[in-house]
Amino acid sequence: MPNDARDGLADTQSQRRSHGLTEFDELLEGTSLDLSPSMQDAATDADVTAVRALAGLPSVDRSADPTSWELAAREFAAWRAGDRDALDRLVRLLTPVLWHLVRAYGLDRQSAEDVVQTTWLALVRNVDSVRDPQALLRWMTTTARREAWRTARAGRQVNVAESQTLEAALPAVGGPDTTVLAERTAHILWRHIGELPERCRRLLRVIAFEDRPDYASLSTELGIAVGSIGPTRGRCLDKLRGLLAADPEWSKLRAAPSAHSDPTLRRGLRDAWEIVDPAPTGVDSAAPLPLLTHALWGAWNAGQRAPQDLGIPRASRHPVIGLVTALPEEFAAMAAVVDDAVEWSIAGDPAGYLCGTIPSPLPGRPHPVVLTLLTEPGTNWAATAVANMLRSFESVDQVVMVGIAAGVPSPRQPERHVRLGDIVVGTWGIIDYDHVVDRPGEVALRQGFPQPSEVLSQRVKRLAAGELQGRRPWEDELALLLQRMPGFARPDPVTDRLYVRDRPVPHPDAVASGHRAGMPKVHEGRIGSASRSLRNADRRDALAREYDLRAIEVEGSGVGSAAFAGGRDWLVVRGISDYGDQRMGRLWRPYASAVAAAYTRALLRRCPPITSHGSRVL
Repeated sequence: MPNDARDGLADTQSQRRSHGLTEFDELLEGTSLDLSPSMQDAATDADVTAVRALAGLPSVDRSADPTSWELAAREFAAWRAGDRDALDRLVRLLTPVLWHLVRAYGLDRQSAEDVVQTTWLALVRNVDSVRDPQALLRWMTTTARREAWRTARAGRQVNVAESQTLEAALPAVGGPDTTVLAERTAHILWRHIGELPERCRRLLRVIAFEDRPDYASLSTELGIAVGSIGPTRGRCLDKLRGLLAADPEWSKLRAAPSAHSDPTLRRGLRDAWEIVDPAPTGVDSAAPLPLLTHALWGAWNAGQRAPQDLGIPRASRHPVIGLVTALPEEFAAMAAVVDDAVEWSIAGDPAGYLCGTIPSPLPGRPHPVVLTLLTEPGTNWAATAVANMLRSFESVDQVVMVGIAAGVPSPRQPERHVRLGDIVVGTWGIIDYDHVVDRPGEVALRQGFPQPSEVLSQRVKRLAAGELQGRRPWEDELALLLQRMPGFARPDPVTDRLYVRDRPVPHPDAVASGHRAGMPKVHEGRIGSASRSLRNADRRDALAREYDLRAIEVEGSGVGSAAFAGGRDWLVVRGISDYGDQRMGRLWRPYASAVAAAYTRALLRRCPPITSHGSRVL
């Protein structure tokens, strides 16, 4: 090995000792294959063989019967050739091995899931660099070890397992007595495994999940000479058997002499780890792996460098709030109030998404949200967008339409008067006024519309109660938004002109209508929705009288219908940009979009975290 490489390796080991890593961590990280990233990427099989020879390790003999490592090579080659099913098989084959390898670094379950997903992501990004399929396992395990080491060092995690992680997760198989016995046996075994040296814990964890280990690859993986694996394994099992034999409770549970044989003990090891530390749901089952394999295949099939959803921060990966906008101004305003926003795309879904978080009342428990923009305004486009969102993000439980609408002015009823820049929240529901039965002399709504979200509507009431006490958090959110987006500032109040039968009329007195200078007023009520852009004041007033409307727009009925059909709850929040007459313009659109976005953020900040599918507040 060149002197500079030896010096670099020595420096690295010294740094790791300074961070409190164990002797075996150093052994594991200091193997002949653990070169610097640039050297590792550039190494060819010939280089690896030479380095193994310098380290005193024999070359890999692949003339034996196929092992899991070689099966992985075959599936990798098939996947790279375009076989989609091969990716599923590859993930099912290797994820359990990677999972338990990573967990051996003392990572908690969430961190371990991140590392495993990052390892698969790295494979997709660098698939062309793995020239020899036979080298796949070496590449994957090296990548996983490095990422696990970095994650463990960042979190200063040094324990292989804490007692509070030993929670039973045994599938319901057999009767209750069988389940209780299996759980107790596994926990006793796990306790004694924790008493073994670090090297034994890591080795037993790997061999427990590989029926026919490839000792050459295992040597590379664990940093143990090939000739030492068998004796080390035997010594570790002897130590474990000694600990078990001295435990009276174990003797009662496993009285049969065969219980201490190597095959039986190995099965016990595997069962114990599956109970106290199961791999992520779906890894070993016949069910699909939508989070991992679907995303990986989608990225590969679309020719992307990596599946973007695997790069999303953990807090945003499973959004429970779906935010829908119809116009660029609406999308821009809503995006400005979403924290940690990251663009997200899903294979097979034509829509683009923005994922992030909005704070909840509980520190450290933000709402994961996903934001989308319709291709075109209209009820059908809205319904399609919501259906796509719910199919791509099954975790979404609440759908909120955020944007602009035409307000219904009531100059003769000041308390109901809606002005430009106001906010209308559809807590009373949506009226799909074009979904009617038209009979001679009678036009009636065809059917009732699903009611809006009870959870969100209740929080709207809480905000209204707070306003009576002088608290208006949406105004604070609006001020912050307008600082970031000065182009969305409130237009001059003289541009808010009201006409009745083409004649200008004054607005009611601000005190009587409850309007504060330069600030939006919040209204609750019904919102009319249909696939028509209303520019007719007479028609607006007739609809308002018939259905008691506060605003009229063109997407709410599509959002509500699609959300209801998907078993989700919904709400519509609108900023008023015009009066639905022939003088409709674009001047107030940015500000109306801003007030709707600010109110939505204020609303969600008062709403405790919501679980997916069911509107249950935690």
